[in-house]
Amino acid sequence: MPYRILLTVCTVILLFAECGQAELRQVAQLKNKAFDGSNGHQLACSPDGKLIAVGSYGIGIWNAQTGTRLQRLKGHPKTLSEGGVTGLVFTEDSRTLISCGHDGAIRFWDTSTGKLTRELTTNVIWFLKGNDFPCGPMPLHALAYSAPHQIVAAVGHDWSIRLWNSRTGEYLGTVGEPRGERIDVKQPGFKIPDDLDLSRYEVVRMPVFYQDRHPNLCFAPDGRTLAATDSDQTCFWDAVNRKQQLKIPGGGAGQFSPDGRWYVTGNYDGMIVWNAQTGEKVREISNATKVYGPLQFSPDGGLLVSGSADSSGLRIWDFTTGTLKKTIPYGSPALDAIRFTPDGKRIAVTVRLSQVHLFDLASGQKLFGDAHTATVDHLTFAANGRFLISGGADAAVKAWDTQTWKLRSSFTRPELYVSALYSFPDTDRVFVGDRRGNSRLLQLPSLKPELTLLHGNNKSYQKDSSYKTVAGYAFSDQRLFVGMDVDQAGWIETWDWKTRTRISTQKQHATYHLRMAASRDQSIVATTDYGGNVVIWENSPLQRIGQFQIDGKHTSAVAVRPDGKQIATCGRSGPDLNLQIWKTHSQKEITRLRPGGSGITAMAWSPDGSTLAIASMGSPGLYLYRSGQLSSVDGTRGCHSLAFSPDGQRIATGLEDGSIEVWEFAE
Repeated sequence: MPYRILLTVCTVILLFAECGQAELRQVAQLKNKAFDGSNGHQLACSPDGKLIAVGSYGIGIWNAQTGTRLQRLKGHPKTLSEGGVTGLVFTEDSRTLISCGHDGAIRFWDTSTGKLTRELTTNVIWFLKGNDFPCGPMPLHALAYSAPHQIVAAVGHDWSIRLWNSRTGEYLGTVGEPRGERIDVKQPGFKIPDDLDLSRYEVVRMPVFYQDRHPNLCFAPDGRTLAATDSDQTCFWDAVNRKQQLKIPGGGAGQFSPDGRWYVTGNYDGMIVWNAQTGEKVREISNATKVYGPLQFSPDGGLLVSGSADSSGLRIWDFTTGTLKKTIPYGSPALDAIRFTPDGKRIAVTVRLSQVHLFDLASGQKLFGDAHTATVDHLTFAANGRFLISGGADAAVKAWDTQTWKLRSSFTRPELYVSALYSFPDTDRVFVGDRRGNSRLLQLPSLKPELTLLHGNNKSYQKDSSYKTVAGYAFSDQRLFVGMDVDQAGWIETWDWKTRTRISTQKQHATYHLRMAASRDQSIVATTDYGGNVVIWENSPLQRIGQFQIDGKHTSAVAVRPDGKQIATCGRSGPDLNLQIWKTHSQKEITRLRPGGSGITAMAWSPDGSTLAIASMGSPGLYLYRSGQLSSVDGTRGCHSLAFSPDGQRIATGLEDGSIEVWEFAE
């Protein structure tokens, strides 16, 4: 497909105080062009299958066949209660998109022109609990639409469910038990702006957040029965006469089957099938699988799709038998919405902090692009710089050709959550570590698995160790050192590489969140933990050079200069980030830097040791420390990983949205 990868070139000027002017030129941007910019947590597919709408604060309407944006709508602006768009649904003719938001409005949009055609409000003004000044219209949290009866339903911040006639805009009434304190603003103490006439408004005092979640809404296929599912229970209402029909104890996410006979609820403990007419519990589909996020039936009712709390992916269930048919990796538990296209052949999902993604149901393959679908957490150049290897939170490892920047191969597994990448010295191999205690040696460029090592499973650990994360690697003198987070502590496993057997296991840190880095010849290794402790060793974990404490805790990154003479660490002391550079053998602090941003995610030295590159989750997202000066790269943001090319001329950064940027020095 011609739109698979978007390559861009631009130039950013950096000023270094002692080395004059230097250029950093972006030579490649590896991202999915289709649906680019479609980040959002609300999703809707049009009944005719031609449109996909995605909402965050603004709303975009996209061509479902090509991934090109057709309309950009204002949506619902940010308010005190955050959130923006909280509901999206197309009308039956696909000509109108209905949205609701935390600004308290329901808006009707013409899908062909993008124009706003109608706006409805709740006529409720809310006061923040403990405050005497109005916050504005009451936020709305969920939306549902009945085509047969032309009814729009929305959940208010006070938990009430309000109903309107979608054709005329007439307010029909309320169902549900409202929360909050109804107040009389005529009482002394309330500060009402002179231009605000509250005579036609209901006034309610409420907190910004409730401990339990607001209900989600779903109409049955008959368009008359409305289900409202909160954290603990589901209430069924007759939306025409506004009478309660049933109440069942199932909570979490909820969805009617296409024939209206069944209602399925799902939460962290599993999924339950209920008789939608009697409220009787019919069966449990899975009480062992940790379900996370929304549920969705296929149009024919034969399949049920759920998310997963362990990031394994979209789970496709045979609804009749209750068996798991397949898992499609998407890499994040933060799944916001699932929608089938009307033909039942594709599944659209929104994943937090990433764009909308479409998957082919039959093959499980992602459509429209080769790039990652979630945060790129790890990067390394391999095979003398011929390939860039990336590992994402989408359960995928990818190999990119550094001459063409085209994808050469991809390796994915439902259970693969990449936690470490290591370019094996002097070979066309790369080690991939995951959060289940596995190390896979993959061949390049095919990424074909050659060897799998299992970690965290010997007698040194607790027998019931459920948390086993590979944190890093080092290789020296035919010994492979593997850093592990197990049992809330940091460990080093030593393996004899010739025999592929484990020699020893040492507990290196008393706390978890192990970070690991090594010098170019792998003789000097530094490890850090969440408590701010640093351990340095030479040739073996038993030959410690030193151990010390950084200024602060929450160590997020460590880097050893290629010659092994200096170590960089980054931690947090209160609200401040402390990036400290130390002498390796004396453990004396050389300098301290204060990069901005919301958190440092990775650091790497250039091969000649002259430049320290620093990745930040915030904006700017990339810093360079060079010749005693710290400079930021304009236009960068949300960097979670980085790597220098072997010649030191390029820096690759992995971003939060799943894209990769490659920069080149041109001095």
